[in-house]
Amino acid sequence: MTITVSRVPPNHADFAALVRLLDEEFFSIYGDLYLNYRPHNAAEDLALAAVAYGDRVPAACGGIKPLSADTAELKRMFVKPDYRRQGLARRVVLELEAAACEKGFSRMTLETGADMAAAIALYQSLGYSFTKNYGPYAGDNACVCMTKTLIHEL
Repeated sequence: MTITVSRVPPNHADFAALVRLLDEEFFSIYGDLYLNYRPHNAAEDLALAAVAYGDRVPAACGGIKPLSADTAELKRMFVKPDYRRQGLARRVVLELEAAACEKGFSRMTLETGADMAAAIALYQSLGYSFTKNYGPYAGDNACVCMTKTLIHEL
């Protein structure tokens, strides 16, 4: 499979279609509880998105949301089930980290479900470490937050 990753605006049709699948999957897992997190996941809050294509098929996505002058948040990470465990999520994260560095961010944070073992393992393998739950996730035991200092290429 040939994998390509493209940076796209958050309103890009392929990104929007993948996010709809993400929302459907999370709603099927978490039900009404998932609706509590929707206000924190608006596409219009994203500075940039990325879509990974497997043999030209949109297969994975993610985005970055500015939180402060130096910190961006990784958002809307999703890989279609048939494309999982093939490195697409890793490629999307790396592309978004590079984009965040280019935009002047020195730190990336994220929130994921406390029960999302595969996602947590991926983020740890990419150098993310656990941090205190921040913002809307503070005090929410269903969530874990992670952070990473970004290395700017010279």
